[in-house]
Amino acid sequence: MAQIWKYTKLMLKLIGVLFVAALLYFSPNIYHIYKWNPVVTPLTSYLYSSPETRKQARLDDVHFLRKLQSIDNSFTPAASAQFHKELDQLKSVANSVSDAEFALAAAHAVALADNGHTNISANSLAENFNLLPVKFYWFDGNLHIVRTAPDYAHLLGAKVNTIGSKTISEASVIANSYFGGPQNWRQYLSTVILESPALLNASGVSAKPNSTMLNLTLENDHSLDIELEALPPKPNAIYRGIRPWMVLSEKRLPQESSPWHQYTSSWEDIPLYLSKPDTPYFAEEMEASNGLYIYLSFMLSYGEHNIYAFWEELNQRIADKRYKFIILDLRNNPGGDYNSSVSHIAKLPEYLEQNGKLFVATTNATFSAAIVSTSVAKFHGGEQTQIIGTRVGDRDQFWAEGGFPFRLPNSQHRFSYATGYHDWVNGCADTHPLCYTENEGIVNPIKSLDPDIHVPLKFEDYQLGKDTVMERILEIMNSRTGE
Repeated sequence: MAQIWKYTKLMLKLIGVLFVAALLYFSPNIYHIYKWNPVVTPLTSYLYSSPETRKQARLDDVHFLRKLQSIDNSFTPAASAQFHKELDQLKSVANSVSDAEFALAAAHAVALADNGHTNISANSLAENFNLLPVKFYWFDGNLHIVRTAPDYAHLLGAKVNTIGSKTISEASVIANSYFGGPQNWRQYLSTVILESPALLNASGVSAKPNSTMLNLTLENDHSLDIELEALPPKPNAIYRGIRPWMVLSEKRLPQESSPWHQYTSSWEDIPLYLSKPDTPYFAEEMEASNGLYIYLSFMLSYGEHNIYAFWEELNQRIADKRYKFIILDLRNNPGGDYNSSVSHIAKLPEYLEQNGKLFVATTNATFSAAIVSTSVAKFHGGEQTQIIGTRVGDRDQFWAEGGFPFRLPNSQHRFSYATGYHDWVNGCADTHPLCYTENEGIVNPIKSLDPDIHVPLKFEDYQLGKDTVMERILEIMNSRTGE
């Protein structure tokens, strides 16, 4: 018996030593997860019992949504107070509002944080509510139809003047109010509301939940008033990975049971930034002009795509080369993990000729880790680097990061939240207590994230398949050659 106890004590000591060693090894990660990537609070969604009534389901959703503010650091005290006030109001009418009204009320409360990373998921709305048989996109302040279901080809290219009872400007202000962040980011996301009769009705823009009146200016300049019936939500449609910019490409979207009408089929050549919507990163050498084009639409590895292998292969390919110019195209990039790319982006100027240029292409779809990459490229390239296009989709200072998915227990609407502060113009490691710790080794003071060369996307250019950003870059480089 004594012998057994002796071995038992040795085993317990060994287990204790292994536990302490594991704790010491993983403690930095545990701290990181605790501070920046909440897990426990989002998981409490699974603790709610199955509701017996719709009212109880709604009340449980509101109760859980209140917890978002406890793990999101972007709310100011005033915004937090208003957030809870709006949820109190939603709780009082939970049993009487429609599903669309409930979703938008929740979205509006969260949008009070006024932070681009703190929002309802646009894809969550697309999955749950009806949609029009047309797709919209914003071009330099104008909304146009860029895709249509088979029976509506005559509407392709039409400019939208009114939706329901509102002018397009009025409708835009209303739709934007359900998202947080700067106006250009809100507008980028807003098409999911403008394309849904149910959501337009719930927001007060239109009178009917299953159809919407539009006033359009057609391509022949004729005016048309038309009432479009909604398509029902497509069962089991998965919008994961679908971004608003993809309506410009030839990618078939989850809503489309058969091919829709669009412009890409009429173009002789598809612009590089729209040519491979399912390929998140690729690079092509422009031999005729001694340039290098690098396209990044996501900064994560997934499926068959490995961003670390992409950079390794690219670095090997260009190791002994020097280019007149390099284009880093981030126009369709919502972010990801900036640690996967920033060290490589910082070295891009090393592959330029002595007077070479690094162009960073951005739009309001350039977000999160792509903004970090823009700052890194601008800092390390110095006077050789120019941002071209339009303003990125966030402010110079913003909140990002996040943790386990935050999903309401019953309606299943998804929300993003933010824990870490970022400042990619001035830096924040020494000035803000909640500056994201991963930023400490990347201090990139730059003047601004605004474009040095403003080139907006205009419908007339898109319609013809023209990439005016690429054209402007080549024009600049040709003029330098002639100097």
